[in-house]
Amino acid sequence: PSLPPSTLPTAVPTIIPTALPTRGPSSAPTAFPTDVPTATPSLPPSTIPSAVPTTIPTALPTRIPSLTPTADPTLMPSPVPSHLPTPLPSPLPSLLPSPIPSIFPTSTTLPTPICPIRIGPPRLSEGRFTDIGSGIHLSFDVPTDRGGYGGTLFACSDILKISSGNQDEICVFLDDQTLLMKTSIKSKVLPGDLIIINADVLRSRQDIECAAEKYSAESNKTILGARQQVELIPILEIPETVGQCSDIIADASASIGGGGRLLFYEWGIRGLKSTNMVDFAYGNSTLIIPYTAISDENSILVNLTIVNFLGIRSHTLSKRVQTSPRPLPSLFIVGGSYQIANAWQPLRLVAKAAVTTCVG
Repeated sequence: PSLPPSTLPTAVPTIIPTALPTRGPSSAPTAFPTDVPTATPSLPPSTIPSAVPTTIPTALPTRIPSLTPTADPTLMPSPVPSHLPTPLPSPLPSLLPSPIPSIFPTSTTLPTPICPIRIGPPRLSEGRFTDIGSGIHLSFDVPTDRGGYGGTLFACSDILKISSGNQDEICVFLDDQTLLMKTSIKSKVLPGDLIIINADVLRSRQDIECAAEKYSAESNKTILGARQQVELIPILEIPETVGQCSDIIADASASIGGGGRLLFYEWGIRGLKSTNMVDFAYGNSTLIIPYTAISDENSILVNLTIVNFLGIRSHTLSKRVQTSPRPLPSLFIVGGSYQIANAWQPLRLVAKAAVTTCVG
C-alpha cells in the first residue's frame, strides 16, 4: 500500500493531484487556479492597504482610504472648495453652495429700461390766479427740470409771454410742476388772457426713468380766475370831529385786496353845500373835503367802496364826521380807531393832532 500522505507539501507539485487536499495551503498562490476548490475559504481581505497598488482592482473596496496617493494620479486634481469666495464669479456654477456668502455682491450691468412711452416733454396744463390775486399759478403735466433755475427768482419773460404784454413780472418754481408768476403794479394780465410757454426752455426732469430728452414745444393756456373770490377790505382813516375852518381829510390807502396793483376808490358824501364832486379826488385813495364845502348841518357822512383790477367790489364802509361851529383840534389815529392785532403782537397806537384857525 501507498504511504500515508505527508504532512508537508512537496517541493514540486505532482503532475497528478493527490487524492486528498493538502492540509495547509501553500505559502504562495498558484499561478493558475486549481481545478478543485480549497478545503477552506480564502482569508478575508486585509484592512490595511497594500504597499504597492495592485494592477487588478479588488473585489471589494477597502474599508479606509490609502495613506498615500495612488501611483497614477488622476488627470485633474479634485478641486477643494475654498473658505472664502473667489474675487470673480466662476464661469460654471459650483456643485455645492459656498459655506459663507461673498463679502461684496457680484458686479452686474443694470438692464436698460424698456420705454415704449417717454415722459414729456412738459406742457402747460393750467394757469390760474391765486386766491389773493397777487400772482398766477402755472401747472405742468409732468415734472420739469425747472429750466435750470431751481428755486431762484427770475424774469418771467425769459420763459413765457402774456397776450396782454409782459410788465416786469417775476417768476419762481414752487416745485417741479408748479411755477408762480408774481404780478407787478404795472401788470395788465387778467383772467381770459393767454399765457404762452416759449419753445426749447423746459425739459422733463432727467432723473426720472424714461424721461424724454427733448425740450418742450410752445404751449399755451387761457388764464382762469381764482378758485375763491379775492376778499376786499376797505380801511378808512378820517377824524370823528372837525371844527370850524378845518378841512376833512379821508385816507383809504391802507385798504386790502389789490393783489399788488392799484385799487379804485368810490367815494360818496352827504351833508355838503354842493353835490358837485368834480373838485374832489374822486377815484384816488385820499379825499380832501374843504371846509368851505361843508354845510351848516351838525355832521356829514362819508361812504367808501373799493374795486380791484378784477372788477371785484367791496362792501361799502360808512363813517360819520361831526362838525362844530368853532375851531377844534383834530385828532387822527393812524390805522383807524378800530384795529385788530394778534395776542403775541405788541399794541402800539400812533395819533396825530392839529389845531386850525380861520383865516380873516
